Amino acid sequence: MKNVFITLITLLPLVFSGVSYAQKNKISSLSYEVKAIPGKSGVKGTVLFKVFSYGKNASEAIERGKRDAVHAVIFRGIPASNYSRPLIDDPDLMFDEAKYFKSFFGVKDLNSWQREKKAAPSYLNYVSYMDHVTINPEDITDLGKTKKIGVPVQVNVELLRSKLAKDGFIKKGIGF
Repeated sequence: MKNVFITLITLLPLVFSGVSYAQKNKISSLSYEVKAIPGKSGVKGTVLFKVFSYGKNASEAIERGKRDAVHAVIFRGIPASNYSRPLIDDPDLMFDEAKYFKSFFGVKDLNSWQREKKAAPSYLNYVSYMDHVTINPEDITDLGKTKKIGVPVQVNVELLRSKLAKDGFIKKGIGF
């Protein structure tokens, strides 16, 4: 019995270190919602919508919202829009090609590329925060240490589709 107890005590830190490693290296928390903006449409080849994302403050939620918006177009689709089908139908591809998508989404942390003076993550080439659109106060929820904010974004779906086709993840000419 004493040996079992000693074994459990020595293995317990290993179990918890494995969990924290997995949490630090995940591609996306995938905790977001998307919603079409009624009466608004983007320029041809783009989609305009709100993504409800989480952050410690408003600027972090907005940055996370940009990443979540591109993720939604690629893997979920945008309901009530011309892009309701995702660009990639296989959600497991994100994990099968984890190295590519970690690089694409720059997952170390949202703003590490600015601090480390590195090139911005690729996803930023396909999304813009609609800063001229005021965030509705009803779209801001204070959850204690975290805020949930509805971020108005525009994603260039056609440009994103051609990038994914060039990189071999979708077939050219297939889709909408």
